Amino acid sequence: MLIDADGELYCPPQADLEFEGFPDYLRVTAPLGWKGEIYGWDGGMPPSLDEIHQVSEIQGPGWWVEGSVVTLDQPHQVQLAFPHAPIPFHLGAQGEGHAVAIPHARLEVLQDWSPTDPEAARAHGWQVRNASRVVDLASTFGEGTELTAPTLSHLNTATWAVDIPEGTQGLVIRKRFDQFHGRQRARVLLNDEFWGWWCEPAEDRTHRWAWGFVALPWPAHFPHGRVTIGIDPPAGTPLWSVSHLTVHAVM
Repeated sequence: MLIDADGELYCPPQADLEFEGFPDYLRVTAPLGWKGEIYGWDGGMPPSLDEIHQVSEIQGPGWWVEGSVVTLDQPHQVQLAFPHAPIPFHLGAQGEGHAVAIPHARLEVLQDWSPTDPEAARAHGWQVRNASRVVDLASTFGEGTELTAPTLSHLNTATWAVDIPEGTQGLVIRKRFDQFHGRQRARVLLNDEFWGWWCEPAEDRTHRWAWGFVALPWPAHFPHGRVTIGIDPPAGTPLWSVSHLTVHAVM
């Protein structure tokens, strides 16, 4: 398995690769030992490439335009090189000699809490059906950092309330979670309306802790103010694991 993605997608035919599932999802498989590169592009473009800076580190959202190997969206530590088109990032980028176009935007932390804490859950209006009991997980992140912290999983929709300030252009929702089960995915809901997909495909049963995130633009028809965010794993998918949540507004 090389790619497993949701959304409206198109790929031209390519020898030795098998593409399935257009137009709603994409699954790519290849023979054992296949070597090559596959690039995905969602059609979005940076607002302007006029403001390009040579930097070794940037915090917040931007676009990687050219340069050497760079790490995007820490702590994911996704490393890419020689982009064929500008590549967006949301949390930040690090690297030597890379160039990024910086949109006039910043991240503002709206929430930072754990659904496993009963008081925090009540304060944020957390509601969930068919959730597991809270258990302590003692494991490590991929780079070796050790952590013991409570976590839970759920099968059905979990919801909580967020106050969205005026001027918000989008949200970045992050979760710390247990990646014992890979291919976790869920529908993200805004006031019960479908907003987008959140996919966490990686699986690691040795270094079980990970951070994941989803970044979605703010819908033009939605007013700012108090909204309800929902995380809804569809039937047949692995348990959706969550230990800690942060919500950032892109301003």
